Amino acid sequence: MQVQDAVMASKRKGAPHVVAPIRRYATSKLAYQYFDTLLRETQLQVQQLQQALAAATANAAAAAAQPGGAGGGGSSGGGSGVAAAQAALDKAQAASEAVIKAPDFINTSDVISAVLTQVVAESSYDLLMRELLYSTKGQELYLRNPASFNIVPGQAMSFAELAESVRLTRQTAVGYIRAGRLAVLAPHASHQVVFGPDDRVVVIAEEY
Repeated sequence: MQVQDAVMASKRKGAPHVVAPIRRYATSKLAYQYFDTLLRETQLQVQQLQQALAAATANAAAAAAQPGGAGGGGSSGGGSGVAAAQAALDKAQAASEAVIKAPDFINTSDVISAVLTQVVAESSYDLLMRELLYSTKGQELYLRNPASFNIVPGQAMSFAELAESVRLTRQTAVGYIRAGRLAVLAPHASHQVVFGPDDRVVVIAEEY
């Protein structure tokens, strides 16, 4: 919530992609509810202001169409009303675009437990984890926008096709994340996937 307030106060265009550690799943649920509610509220405000702008524009046009309206004070007042409505709409749209969408939450306890279990089951796994998690050099895990691999949202494709598109950029696809909430890792090559605008591809790459 503090990050969201800071984004709003910064007046930046759009919201950043947020990744945050958590200790309990309840925290992520509350955060998702907060962001979803905030997004709905800002979108509703945008719709209301769009209606207000349309009404102000219609009133200004009607006033200008009246005899003597084009040069009278009423036209000036109507114009200022339209300008004020447009300014309010622009501000509301900026606020709606600044709402954080699809944040990623990492339960550190689960990550540690999973890594320890894998290392116990397969000792060679330790080398991979050291490279991915503890080394600042070499390969690391990243989340990529499907568009960076020329993947069109809404287009069905197999994971094998996805992996090949990623491989052409000298990266390795290991799965994908649905709107920051559902991770699908190491799916079968024939697994079909259709990406949405907020989905991300999980890749192993050397540079961000």
